[in-house]
Amino acid sequence: GVMVSIVDTLLILFGSILFALAMRKLGNAISSRTGLSPFHGFLTGTLLLVMLTAGGLALVGPSMYQEIHQAGPRFAEVVKDFTDQLQRQEWMSDVKARLQESNVSPEGVLSSGFVPQVAQTFFGSSFGLIASLMLIFIIGFWIAWQPELYLEMTLKLFPPSLREHYRSILMETGQTLTNWVMGRLLAMFTVGGLTSIALLFLGVPMPFTLGFITGLISFVPTIGAFAAIIPAVLFAVPQGFEQVVAVIGSYTVIQLLENNVITPLVMQQAVSIPPAFVLLMQLAMGMLIGGLGVAFAVPLAAGASVLIRRLYIEDVLGDENADDLPADGASNDDPSSNQNNSEESADDASHELQSCS
Repeated sequence: GVMVSIVDTLLILFGSILFALAMRKLGNAISSRTGLSPFHGFLTGTLLLVMLTAGGLALVGPSMYQEIHQAGPRFAEVVKDFTDQLQRQEWMSDVKARLQESNVSPEGVLSSGFVPQVAQTFFGSSFGLIASLMLIFIIGFWIAWQPELYLEMTLKLFPPSLREHYRSILMETGQTLTNWVMGRLLAMFTVGGLTSIALLFLGVPMPFTLGFITGLISFVPTIGAFAAIIPAVLFAVPQGFEQVVAVIGSYTVIQLLENNVITPLVMQQAVSIPPAFVLLMQLAMGMLIGGLGVAFAVPLAAGASVLIRRLYIEDVLGDENADDLPADGASNDDPSSNQNNSEESADDASHELQSCS
């Protein structure tokens, strides 16, 4: 309905802001190393991104196109083989007998509208995935072109006496989101590349396509790690139990590398969100909104945590020690350290935006 379209539009706008923050971060990194102005660094980064994308498509595009073209029929065959193997298992016969005693048919469940509805709820979108991504890239590019313009337009919504205060809050939120999205992008490229190499080495069909899918899904923490392994395992089933174990082991090692090496290194300045809260946010957003909700649940929570702390806990409740919470179970020996980090993040973001102007 209309409400769903409005929510989808707002999520596309949020995704565009994330893309704009990432492009500006890339432009500032190029600017600091080449002496170019931040704006020309942004243009250079955009050109490099287009060239790398075109080069990657030229390098693996033909192979990936053939794999994707064959993916549908092959995936159907793999699922059928997997189902046939399950049917031959003794324990599966017991499960079917118990379901039939309860007047529940496995075939009926799969053929009913329940499974398709769940899939559509999680992965469907009124705009469609491709159209949403195109809109995110286009709108994000124009936001990154003149970020200060959109910031000033937003600040005009607040009373003049409060604009500087809200400017610092928006800067800190932007810095938090920038840290998060850059960390996820690095994780996506690393996980996707390592997965492709591992599957190619193991002889699993369609390694580049499965690696691409894994990297893409890695944008979504927690749920993405579990969802990405399913296609690879299904394609490894016809090659034997040992191959399935090898694929699961490879995915496990890669995920451990991401969680314990990549993420801590590149996201140490981002807001730490408890894993249980992350999972609940993803499930709730997925059921209520769909695929875009699942994809943006964590950055929305990260941005909201900054706004809640600054606007409610500090401004309304008057608690200036809102950051004095242990991270990952560790104690906080310096009550002022987190507040100083927040102020430094806001100052860094303000400096970056001023350099873009």
